[in-house]
Amino acid sequence: MLKKLTIKNFAIVSCMEIEFCSGLNIVTGETGAGKSVMLNGLNFIIGARCSKSVVRFGEKYAFVEAVFENPSSEIIEILKKLTIKIENDKILTVKRLIYDDGRSKALINSSTVSIGDLKQIGQKLVNFNEQSSSQNILHSENNIRLLDSFAEINELVASYRKKFIEFNNILKKLKQINSTQNIEKFKELKAKVAEIEKANIKPDEELKINEQLKLIQNSANIFDTLNSIYEILTGNYENEGILSSLKNSTQQFEKINEFSDELKAIYEKFTNLTFELEEISFEIEKLKSNLNFDPKQLEFLENRLSVITKLKRKFGPNFENIENNLKYMKLELEKMQTYSAQENELTMLKNKKIDDLKKQLLEISKKREEAASEFSKYVLNELKFLEMKHSNFVVKITKHKANLNGLEDIEFLISANAGEPLKPLCKVASGGELSRITLAIVSIMNEKFKQSTLVFDEIDSGVSGIAAKKIGIKLKQLSNSTQIICITHLAQIASIANKHFKIFKSKDGADGRVSSKILNLNFDEKVKEVARLIDGNENSELTLSLAGEMIKQNSK
Repeated sequence: MLKKLTIKNFAIVSCMEIEFCSGLNIVTGETGAGKSVMLNGLNFIIGARCSKSVVRFGEKYAFVEAVFENPSSEIIEILKKLTIKIENDKILTVKRLIYDDGRSKALINSSTVSIGDLKQIGQKLVNFNEQSSSQNILHSENNIRLLDSFAEINELVASYRKKFIEFNNILKKLKQINSTQNIEKFKELKAKVAEIEKANIKPDEELKINEQLKLIQNSANIFDTLNSIYEILTGNYENEGILSSLKNSTQQFEKINEFSDELKAIYEKFTNLTFELEEISFEIEKLKSNLNFDPKQLEFLENRLSVITKLKRKFGPNFENIENNLKYMKLELEKMQTYSAQENELTMLKNKKIDDLKKQLLEISKKREEAASEFSKYVLNELKFLEMKHSNFVVKITKHKANLNGLEDIEFLISANAGEPLKPLCKVASGGELSRITLAIVSIMNEKFKQSTLVFDEIDSGVSGIAAKKIGIKLKQLSNSTQIICITHLAQIASIANKHFKIFKSKDGADGRVSSKILNLNFDEKVKEVARLIDGNENSELTLSLAGEMIKQNSK
């Protein structure tokens, strides 16, 4: 239960302190007096987003504090997980500040918390039913959430959704493995690896081939030159060669080399020169014989060079690049070759998930169908009490292929008048009808889950007369077990308050700045305020008498 709310430097509020009671708290005031600012402050304290523009002009920060009594065991468990101490499990103080530079700070019992944690706890402390809440039930995506909450299957649905997402991720992976693109990539990589491995090129092979080709291409010139030199050395049928002359000269020197060291040295030179030239002639003869190339060898070398050039163009400018690309592609192939094992594993996992999902889907569908019938009856009973006696209300379940929400869409249908066909809420509900439908649903959900604090912002919008009175009675009934904070413009509702607050504007201090104030009305002040709500005149004796009588009757 919200015991006390303090708001400082927030929008047009300089300082506002409100002590609520455990029953029905009614807030009234002229349009623009600051009622919405109070609600925004309360919303801010339970985690709503807020910009620095809410900081009152000239101030450094805005500050909101709320004191709650007897928080639920669920909230206490959350606080324990956050290591936040709570005094005797009874008092919970929430503070939030926002500075003029946009920074903000949130504290629970003096412990700093994140906005996410604050929001998680705040949503369990206060249930807001603003004017926008009535619009929410017009959207079918919200209808399914309401029904699931009523059926108490939120955890089951959350578990299903998690598994459904996992299942779809498995399908995506299987699709990737089996995609044509991957199959083509595998074939392409395999062909490239085979091409490089088949070529089996060596690090210096291209250089050697180029040398061989150069030799072959110039073989005729090389042969003629070698042959000419060979004939010079060995002679031919016309001339005697150098080697023959050298041998004769060596033989001549052999006869005289014993006579002096100089002659002996010349003899040795002649002998060595003869041996070297003979060796050269042998090598030349060998080279000549090797110059008789087979044309097929030339073709082979040219084809081989073409293969190397093609590989260099496709996989790199040099041998090292080709080798690196080969290693990379082999690794990729190894990964892709494991896809088969992955596919088997994923397929088994997919089949298991399908079985789990089917069980959950059947359970969710069964509980939704049971809840839909029960929920429709409860809403219809509430609507009849709220002066929609000839209405009909049905929860429509439309089956479809399984998606994130399950096997069905949920839509609330209503017929506000006898004889009219059932239609979606968004097509037929007027403002007054929508307010009562919202109150009916809130009443049903509160009966089931017992919120600690319910906040209503103009739940009486679009209604008057007996319907307004019935809304007041319903709020009073709700307040017997749940704290209610309600903003209203109707005398019928204001007159039944356990505690009545009036928000108004006044000038502060010497600077004459306007600020919103709140007043806890005594009986006489309450009579005047109800009289103002009746016809705008709080000084008419007739209206005051009527207002006083309304209050007395509703206090019985």
